[in-house]
Amino acid sequence: MNPVTRSVEECTGAVIATQVRGITGNARRRIVMDRTDVESALRSDTPYCLIAVDTSLQKVYHLFLDETLLREFHSFLEENSETKSIPLNRFSTGSEDFRKSLMSVATPAYQNRIRLVKTELNISSDIPGTKIRIIQSSRSNSAVVSVPWITQIFEIEPDKREEIFTIVFEDGSFPLVDTRRLKLRESLATVQPLVDGPIFIRGTFEQEVELFVRLKQTYRTEPFLLRRLDDKRAYIHRSGLILIVSDRRLDDVDGLYKHFMEIKITRSFAISLGKSSDMLEFLRTLSQGAIINEVGKSGIPVESWSGLERVGPFVVAVQKVYDHLGINLSDVFLADVQDEEFGKTITLIEYLLDGMGIERIMPGFLLGPAAGHPPDPDRWVDVGFRIPILVNLGQRGIEIWVKGTGHVYLHEKEKLICGFRIDKQEGWSCSLNETRFNKGPNPEVVVYEDWPTIPLFRNNPDKGWSFKGPIQNPLFGEIWPISSE
Repeated sequence: MNPVTRSVEECTGAVIATQVRGITGNARRRIVMDRTDVESALRSDTPYCLIAVDTSLQKVYHLFLDETLLREFHSFLEENSETKSIPLNRFSTGSEDFRKSLMSVATPAYQNRIRLVKTELNISSDIPGTKIRIIQSSRSNSAVVSVPWITQIFEIEPDKREEIFTIVFEDGSFPLVDTRRLKLRESLATVQPLVDGPIFIRGTFEQEVELFVRLKQTYRTEPFLLRRLDDKRAYIHRSGLILIVSDRRLDDVDGLYKHFMEIKITRSFAISLGKSSDMLEFLRTLSQGAIINEVGKSGIPVESWSGLERVGPFVVAVQKVYDHLGINLSDVFLADVQDEEFGKTITLIEYLLDGMGIERIMPGFLLGPAAGHPPDPDRWVDVGFRIPILVNLGQRGIEIWVKGTGHVYLHEKEKLICGFRIDKQEGWSCSLNETRFNKGPNPEVVVYEDWPTIPLFRNNPDKGWSFKGPIQNPLFGEIWPISSE
């Protein structure tokens, strides 16, 4: 063999990339590609052609990569299949057809469109629904990337996730990349090679949707704002109620894909419960057994959001109590359901309005020298009483005066009153104060001026509690003996 005298040879015409496959026999005439073959085809920056050689018939077939095949390849890579089959009847034959097809696919316009589709599909794997539009003139070009939700363009660091969720869902603000340790998704950078001008990204930040709630024969609707961030969408109501639904995720516990639900209630942008009767009717219906969703979709049980079924009973109770007290709801917010003191005050007054006696929630007690010893039944003395319960409701204090019959406990030696218990409530009334009482979150019963107050709704009502003196209560009750005859 003679050595090659020239190492460079000039080639003209279109440059194409090809993969050649051989086929034999008549059954299932097709070519088979594995994942590596498909990835190589998608990486090609030149016209790409599949060549099938039928060795038995001595025929050659060709199939150029067009938009249809490109989308098939992309879908294949997103699946778990190991091979991709293409039937031979999709291929063409003949040199003339090959030349015509090559002239078409080799044009800059065609290749630019293929690159655009590739880029769009790659970003859609990261941000489903992405569309790209190129704006071109003789002087410049630019790209407009349209995404379903503008907040999907961000990658969020795990330690900043809750902070960013608050900014978007509760504050309704667009997060700033510079100050919130956010960065754009890397897939968006693949747009840059398509143009030499600016890239614009557009998408929805929020949209208004109508949600319904149905409970038996009651059906209500209310407008919500829908926002999306990461893999969560949030339905935001003017009352401050936020219902969050995740995309389907793998549950590590049972290995099933599920939507995870969250509920938040905020005061930051909310209007008061007294602003809209329609809003009140909607919230009242959020009770056990109700279903909720966007209008036109199947209902989701409200119990899917932990605690959502308690919103309705809370609103009903608040309306009942405020109507009784003659106060409008202008200073009440749905977020008050999370206020321990507010909730316990509403519970107590609703309890009394329903005709229940205070003796059911206030156990008898001993204190002073009698505390810590088994009580002597003979030391209990019949009495009548009228005592106050101190509560706060928002910025107001309320005196609830309860009267009835009960017993006091007399210490054996010193004849001191060292205990009290209620047997039967005979009536109650209440009055409003302009200022709050200085007290804890629980309703507090005052028996004597120098006795400690008795907190209701304690977590462990059967256990004792400690206190420090001296004690001087702002108001106190009356107790008088009753003849046992």
